[in-house]
Amino acid sequence: AMIIPTLNEEKMLPRLLKAARAADPTKLKRIVVADGGSSDRTIEIARTFNIEVVHADRSNRALQMNIGAEICKEHILYFIHADCLPPNGFEMNILNAVQKGKTCGCFRLKLESSNRLASICNWSTRLPFLWCRGGDQSLFLTRPIWEDIGPFPEIEIMEEYPIWEQILRRNLNFCLINRPILASSRKYNDNSFFEVQWANLQAFRMYRKGKDFVEIKNKYHQLLSKT
Repeated sequence: AMIIPTLNEEKMLPRLLKAARAADPTKLKRIVVADGGSSDRTIEIARTFNIEVVHADRSNRALQMNIGAEICKEHILYFIHADCLPPNGFEMNILNAVQKGKTCGCFRLKLESSNRLASICNWSTRLPFLWCRGGDQSLFLTRPIWEDIGPFPEIEIMEEYPIWEQILRRNLNFCLINRPILASSRKYNDNSFFEVQWANLQAFRMYRKGKDFVEIKNKYHQLLSKT
């Protein structure tokens, strides 16, 4: 099952849904858009693609992904952001990994940017460290693992990191699929490469120090105040 949290994603969502619909339906049996209260055409677009939509009572990506996971009974749960595009055949990549005994994993990242420095970010996602992980890489989990380490904590930012931390700390047979997922670099449209990386670094340092997630979110948006 593919679970897509959305909030006003009318511009980015169509290409992801096209990719999802192009996947082998015997391998990707369910697609769910978990919406956080969109006021644009997000819901209309999802229904145009005949995609199942569930609604959260507030905008919180973790809550939305949890609601999506709650209604899905499939063995594999695949969480992906609406502004990302998985590689062709992603469903087979994930299924093959699970058939080989992997219980969770993600793809490498490729930022949708012409900035040469973006290649540094892309390359770093090959590394096995927490600071090299992020929600834009998407995340798949088998149901037993999800029931063991889920759901996502309903925090304001970095909601995937507590899950990533458990995966890496507990050595849960993680698989980094050596193919890139294309991720929107819209943050870089109004902020320099270094401004975005500095904001990411500060957020990660605050996370490791156990700071409140509202404080982390406020600091992050303060550093990227142009967005």
